[in-house]
Amino acid sequence: MLTAKSSEVDRVVGLELGADDYLTKPFSIRELVARVKALFRRVEALRQPASPEEARRIEVAGLVIDPEARRVSVNGEPIRLTAMEFDLLLQFARHPGRVYTRAQLLDLVYDSVAEMLRRSYILRLSTGLAAGGLLFALAGGLVGFSLLTRRLRALAASMDEFRRRHFTADDRSRPERRRPDGDEIDQLAGSFEQMARRIDEQMKAPEEKDALRRELVANVSHDLRTPLATLHGYLETLALKEQLGAAERADYLAAAVRHSERLGRLVNELFELAKLDAGEAHHPHVEAFSLAELVQDVVQEFQLRAAERGVRLEAQLGADLPFVEADIGMVERVLENLVENALRHTPEQGRVSVRLLAADGLLHVAVEDTGCGITPEDLPRIFDRFYRAGANGATTGGTGLGLAISMRILELHGRSLEARSQPGQGTTFTFALPVATEPSVP
Repeated sequence: MLTAKSSEVDRVVGLELGADDYLTKPFSIRELVARVKALFRRVEALRQPASPEEARRIEVAGLVIDPEARRVSVNGEPIRLTAMEFDLLLQFARHPGRVYTRAQLLDLVYDSVAEMLRRSYILRLSTGLAAGGLLFALAGGLVGFSLLTRRLRALAASMDEFRRRHFTADDRSRPERRRPDGDEIDQLAGSFEQMARRIDEQMKAPEEKDALRRELVANVSHDLRTPLATLHGYLETLALKEQLGAAERADYLAAAVRHSERLGRLVNELFELAKLDAGEAHHPHVEAFSLAELVQDVVQEFQLRAAERGVRLEAQLGADLPFVEADIGMVERVLENLVENALRHTPEQGRVSVRLLAADGLLHVAVEDTGCGITPEDLPRIFDRFYRAGANGATTGGTGLGLAISMRILELHGRSLEARSQPGQGTTFTFALPVATEPSVP
């Protein structure tokens, strides 16, 4: 067969289709003639039956070669040879002293292999199966490699998308959630997801802080400007109107004092919140004390104000309540803020109660009122600084810092302040303090 296809697969297919020899282009005329002569010699050899000389056993110094049985033995011990090795040994034994060229040796090997394939159907079948198995294994390996690298390609695409979006993550730039007990690729994908989320949060944190700062400055400016403007107006009126009566002058002075007190209260609360945020009160002075007695004192402190507003203020305390461990001054400020906030939002004939309940190693505190309540839209924001809203968003007379201060104090104690509310039914603020293991001696 003369062809330009020189790959191993093409040569094997050509020989299996019946070609006696295979020669690829370009080739020389001398090589073509030599191969044709060799083919003729093989055909002639196949046509001629084995002569008695060729079938004769060969014995050389203990080496015995039996051409008919195709067996070889040395000193009576059989030697296992392949068909090609037997043919080469038989050729060398029949022509001792003959010199073979490289081309002749290749012809001998080729003739031996061709004869073996022609005679052995099982060997041809095995060779085909081996080749098919090799191709199948190669195809399976390629498919397995593609499946293995699919997750890596998806992870690489997620990283490229994350970089393209300037390190801001979204659902498209994060790989699908992986099992924590998965393989190394799952763990790598999970680590990338955590890293992307952390970078995204760190990128957004300055923007959120800047927005809070602008909102804080605007709120502080508004809350300071209002009482200052009012106070200035009353004082200017007193200065310009010299013919004011005693009663009218007293009213102007009372209003000026009231706005001055509001301004002072706002400044004090701003200063207190700044100290809490700056860490000056980062380490509360924890001691054991009776929370029931502290609640009684705070309720007594606000009884007069509650009576003036027509609100019933009461403390519901159980018997034998344990001591708690906390900073008594800070806890007192929390209670004052919560009671004052409840009185401010409770209408006349309403009720404000402070309840204590011991359970699970904690003393639970609840400040409940029957006021206007908080809408579901406002409830998540009530602990924001300067946020003030009553029912239907009506503003109240507070500074909007009391609940923020209370939440910060409890956070310094490792606790939290929670709120439940129904519009038109009232609001309940709750927190809990750990029970003291060794109460203080009175």
